[in-house]
Amino acid sequence: MDVKYVSDDRVQIEGLRLEMASMAFSLSSPDLQARKPTSAEPSQLLVNESKAEKSKDLEEPNANERYWEWHTSEEDNKPSSALAGVNVMNVILVAAECAPWSKTGELVSSHSLWDCQATLVSYLNAPSFVDVEQVGLEMLLVLCQRLWLIEVISVMVVVPRYAGLRAADRIVTVSHGYAWELKTVEGGWGLHEIIKCNDWKFRGIVNGIDTKEWNPKLDVFLNSDGYSNYSIETVKIGKPKCKAALQQQLGLPVRAEVPIIAFIGRLDPQKGVDLIAEAMHWIVDQDVQLILLGSGRPELEAMLRSFDLQYHDKVRSWVGFSVKMAHRITAGADILLMPSRFEPCGLNQLYAMVYGTVPVAHAVGGLRDTVVQFDPYNETGFGWTFDRADTSKFIDALGNSLNTYWNYKASWEGLQRRGMMQDLGWDNAARRYDEVLVAAKYQWSLNV
Repeated sequence: MDVKYVSDDRVQIEGLRLEMASMAFSLSSPDLQARKPTSAEPSQLLVNESKAEKSKDLEEPNANERYWEWHTSEEDNKPSSALAGVNVMNVILVAAECAPWSKTGELVSSHSLWDCQATLVSYLNAPSFVDVEQVGLEMLLVLCQRLWLIEVISVMVVVPRYAGLRAADRIVTVSHGYAWELKTVEGGWGLHEIIKCNDWKFRGIVNGIDTKEWNPKLDVFLNSDGYSNYSIETVKIGKPKCKAALQQQLGLPVRAEVPIIAFIGRLDPQKGVDLIAEAMHWIVDQDVQLILLGSGRPELEAMLRSFDLQYHDKVRSWVGFSVKMAHRITAGADILLMPSRFEPCGLNQLYAMVYGTVPVAHAVGGLRDTVVQFDPYNETGFGWTFDRADTSKFIDALGNSLNTYWNYKASWEGLQRRGMMQDLGWDNAARRYDEVLVAAKYQWSLNV
């Protein structure tokens, strides 16, 4: 397959739409394979070139600058039917995450700090679908299958900056709160203007969770070592058992009346671990126990180990990651900390609420959408939030949650019940994806 590298100022948006909508890709193996285009299919894939290269003659970059390596085989030479045609809809959906180089890593070229991940979804006639390693897209493919009984062939490609966002029929990100943040200078990382211009087709849909894997009633990690499965009906019996088992397993004093505060996540400044560190003296002055689980930057791993040694009567640090311990901590803890500086969606707060564990979170991105602030007057909400990544704000929110735990047991039990009663599975997200796809479908039909 011929690949041409074209600079941003050479990209024609409508041409890009037709190029992308007319190509088919297969994911029959971990290596992406590209079918040879027929006469009805364009034979070029437009990919981004750095603005620094605009003034130079176009030339193919070296291997280190390529985003994907395309392979061809004997089968690629077989003729294939045209994709675009009468009564065939081709929709381009772009899943864009604007993030600094430290997060995107090698997804972007050495001379570009931001990346735009675009997903090409083509709709054909034969009913089948392929699995895609992208959060939310597997459900999206199933929806496409159900709605129109069409084949979905998908591949991740990196497109010229702005072009994918402008060319898309619909743009979806992983929460309403993050969608709003992407339109700000601070949150958009250079893409805020183009996102604001395309706001009419931009929507945030919160991810769902696997309610079979993350379900205290079915959790396989809670049926041994003194832990116990429980449901909303048995949470008063089952959760204290998990708490006692967790304290015993980690060598903490087994005290039912002491609240367990937990953090589970990547050790990175994005996750707000520094706020926990700055509040540590205040935390250990309270009658609480703190459990930290995570891995990441070496200096932050060392910090967790030092907390364990310095405050061993109250603090336990598990450096590394364990799926089993993540489940057990979520079940045994009373409070989950999520002080992230930015969080497109967040899943741990969803897991926590399903397990009757109350979240304390920084109100950003998906955390703003999902952790509704507790209202003691109306007995509503699911947890506590703070509106700025500031240690004093964090301590205030955590202090309010501890006060409720100690002094207002009925309100605390109400928080647990409301969190566990939520339907946080993929069905709700699927219905919203359904709406986006139907809107794109009828917009396309009106433009034909």
